[in-house]
Parts: sequence; structure tokens; C-alpha cells
Amino acid sequence: MSARIATWLMNALAVPTVVLNLGAGIVGGVWLAIAGEWGLIGWGLLLAIGGPFILAIPMLVSLLFAGPSVAFLASGRSVLGFLFGGASLLYTIGLVATWCVLALASFLTTAKEHVFIPAALFAYASATAPLVYMASKEGDNDATLMTLFFSQAGLTVMLITLLIGRNLPVALASFMIVVVVGAVIQLLEAWRRIVSPGFKDLL
Repeated sequence: MSARIATWLMNALAVPTVVLNLGAGIVGGVWLAIAGEWGLIGWGLLLAIGGPFILAIPMLVSLLFAGPSVAFLASGRSVLGFLFGGASLLYTIGLVATWCVLALASFLTTAKEHVFIPAALFAYASATAPLVYMASKEGDNDATLMTLFFSQAGLTVMLITLLIGRNLPVALASFMIVVVVGAVIQLLEAWRRIVSPGFKDLL
């Protein structure tokens, strides 16, 4: 049931998410250009374009868990398959979350006060662009789409928190809460599908 709710939210928020991604990049970029902050614009473009290459190598580590997971599932050992698959999932979520936080922090720690808002908007677009691109290359992969969705949702909440209160610890906490909720939902769904198909209606 939790995964169904998450899927419904993903579908319902698909268009607003696309609008936010494009709008944040355009508005933030134009605003920064008017303010003459070309260094921040260049850094954002570097993150957006170079992000897939930066993330590609550490993403390979997840295969160390995904490979055994597939082998265990093929041999009927569902619990071990779930454990290794869950480890692969949690590693990927942790890597994506780290990328999002570092990308946003690299902007906001150097942005001047008068361009804080456009810098935050452009940082959001720069952080999510590589994730969207990489997810598009994997097709209809539920785990990838849900990881992307909750990362974007967490960044959105973090961005709103920063714009309202400029309190970084609170913003980070809000981001982590959303990401952790997403991870729990994905693990529950994996357990339902792999280990306990008979508990489908309970989850």
C-alpha cells in the first residue's frame, strides 16, 4: 500500500516537478546573470553537465551488492537476495543524497547574501539535472524513479526551508527525513515483492 501511495504521488507531481526543475534553472540563472554572478552560473553548469560522469564511478559500487542479490534470487534464497538488494538500494540512496547536499552546499556557502535566492534555485536545478538524466537512461526502473522522486522532494523541502529561515541544520534535517521515508517505503515494497508475497495486502 505504501508503494502505491508513493507511485500515486509521483504521477500526481510529475508535471509540477518538471516545471520546478526547469523554472528553478531558468529563473535562478537569469537572476544570477543580471547580478553578474557568472562564477556561480559556470559552477552550476559544470555540476549539471559533469554530474553524470562524477557519479558514474561510485555508482558502480552498488553492483557489488546487486550482483549477489540477483544470484541469490535466481537460486530461490529470497532473504539473502533481499538483504543484498537492500544494501545496493541504500548505498544508491546514500550516494544520491550526498550528491544533493554537497551540490547545494557548494553554492550556498559561497553565494553572497543578495543573490542567496537565485543561487539556491540554480543550485537545485544543477543538483537534480544529472539525476534526471541518469534516471532517463534506465527506463522504467521503479527503484530509480522512486529514488529520484524522493531526492527531488527532499531537495524541494530543503530549499523551501532555507528560503524561509536560512537555517542550514533544520534544512538538512528536513531533507534527510524525506529521503529516509523514501528509503523505508522502497525497502517495504522490496520485502513485499521478494520475501513475503503473501503479505501484499498488509503492506
